Amino acid sequence: MKRIFNYPLITDGFQTIYMPIGSQILSVIMQQGVITLYAIVDETEILEPREFAVWGTGWVIEDELAHFRFISTLTHEAFGTSLVWHIFEKVIPAEPMKNGDCPVCGGVRNTTEYYSYPFETKCVTCGFHSTEESDGSIKIELGGEEYFFAPDNEGDFNEALYDEYQKTVQKVLEGLE
Repeated sequence: MKRIFNYPLITDGFQTIYMPIGSQILSVIMQQGVITLYAIVDETEILEPREFAVWGTGWVIEDELAHFRFISTLTHEAFGTSLVWHIFEKVIPAEPMKNGDCPVCGGVRNTTEYYSYPFETKCVTCGFHSTEESDGSIKIELGGEEYFFAPDNEGDFNEALYDEYQKTVQKVLEGLE
């Protein structure tokens, strides 16, 4: 079941928050004096660590922040002045996939992006290219054609849809022979 959850953020640098896999960040606001991140989460998913950084204007940028992507900027009135905060999320490099991971040829499929959405992989052997979005939809490019698969209303990539995906891949393979 999907819901919107909020997560308080601290203002002293880096913080790890455990969120359900696939959580989609909506916004970051100041709520009753606390920086609060809002995200759509599927509470049935397992938790994964996600690292965030809250950086104040004028702070020295550490080298570690180079691996973070910008999410939002917000202001906060405190101590008779306006404080400006910048929120970032760490981009975690994907691990290269191994032989046999390509669903088409069994070859080496390498990630071309990071473990953030959209998540992309491409086989270095046959050119199979897939893109998974945060809503669970998958776009496949193979043999000059594009195929799109979307989850059902519950957000599930159900067995019937997976069968359709496998049949499509098989059809494309036969066309390439």
